[in-house]
Amino acid sequence: VTGLTAATAYAFTVTANDVIGNASTVSNTVNITTQSNGSGSGSGYELFISEYIEGSSNNKAIEIANFTDNTVDLSSYTLKRNINGGTSWGAALNLTGQLVDGDVFVVANSSATTAILNVADLASNADAIVFNGNDPVGLFKNNVLIDIVGNFNGGSANFAADVTLRRIETITNPSITYTTSEWSSFAVDTFDGLGAHTTSGGGTGGTTDILLQHSFETGWDGWIDGGSDSYRINSSRSFDGNYSIRIRDNSGIASTMTSSNYDVTAYDNLEVKFNFYSYSMETNEDFWLQYYNGTTWQTVQAFVSGTDFSNNVFTEATVNISSSTYNFPANAQFRFQCDANSNSDAIYIDNVIVTATSGIINKSLALNNLITLGKEVEFDNQLIEIEDTKLYPNPAKSNYTLLRAELDIENDNVDVQITIINVQGRLVKTIKLDNVQNEFFEQDLDLSNLKNGLYFVNISTSKGFSETKKLMIK
Repeated sequence: VTGLTAATAYAFTVTANDVIGNASTVSNTVNITTQSNGSGSGSGYELFISEYIEGSSNNKAIEIANFTDNTVDLSSYTLKRNINGGTSWGAALNLTGQLVDGDVFVVANSSATTAILNVADLASNADAIVFNGNDPVGLFKNNVLIDIVGNFNGGSANFAADVTLRRIETITNPSITYTTSEWSSFAVDTFDGLGAHTTSGGGTGGTTDILLQHSFETGWDGWIDGGSDSYRINSSRSFDGNYSIRIRDNSGIASTMTSSNYDVTAYDNLEVKFNFYSYSMETNEDFWLQYYNGTTWQTVQAFVSGTDFSNNVFTEATVNISSSTYNFPANAQFRFQCDANSNSDAIYIDNVIVTATSGIINKSLALNNLITLGKEVEFDNQLIEIEDTKLYPNPAKSNYTLLRAELDIENDNVDVQITIINVQGRLVKTIKLDNVQNEFFEQDLDLSNLKNGLYFVNISTSKGFSETKKLMIK
């Protein structure tokens, strides 16, 4: 729609017409008001305070919103408080970093409750963030006031004590005059809206897409097997269902799992959430989440044993990748890599979810976080896992087939029994092997006395693991 006048109310209706000239009835009317500077190009737009929290004790926070249509360098901006509504401003709190269009920047008192600190971009005990309900707070650009909550030199009246104030959706620009009608008021210690802001003009509510959501129950889900130290595995160390991807040792690419390519050019933020289980990782051994930016691999975060996680527990990790720090190409990839010392040191990756957002980024979904999900029963060397069991050829067309399995023996010995059962449930062959030591296990199965048909081949160990595969003999 072109030719509109700034700050003017308009009514829109729609009529649908088909190719032979039939016309629908007129739709309901939608009323809008154009923005005050017209085009929304950013030429007349500025940052503004979108939320003010003056809660119990040290629960203080200021949220600053960007609906300028541009990424803004925050180094020109400061916050100050007007102490007791007097005649002067207190010491300035300098802001830093880049604020993308549609995003918010949260400044919190460093002693605030966890619910506030979890969405804070800056935690401080500076003068500007120890305000009470009688202290107006101003946002300054190049030391010039551009927005304010409260009336400067307004005296010691508690204009905003024990309250959360949130800018109404129609406000898209700052003002050096405090107007109560621009703010919605909420009860003390209301934090649910902190970390995101919506306007009805000058910006959207943004978009959110799930790029991938994989639990590896039916296969690799498009991920690439790095090599000899990376396996899709059936074990109780898998968080979601039966299967996970186990990476171990420090064999470079062979110790990795790598995602498919994803076009992320339309987004501002990527959130990678996954569950993992650590086994036998020594103190300071680690694994990495890496990101391919279209040119090179970058390590986004290293997870260090003894610092970030402990062995024998399930942990949930959340990692934020922002376009203000990383390039967002048309061929982005994600990779997990183990950096341990031996085959006995392993990380089990499961339930990987990558969420992409554009426009407004909800800070509660854009945090780097590690959550221990509760103590799991500790696995010792009694656990034997069969990582990859195959029968080849299958269907068998000759007098034998090869059973190939990989046993995670963890430097131990194990007794193995192989049984073949027909479809009537009758045991037709048994093979017993004592003191198996090799991790890569192969056994020829003599099928010369068996008729054509379907059979079930079971491999079990003396330490409790059992797996069954179907075998067709032709």
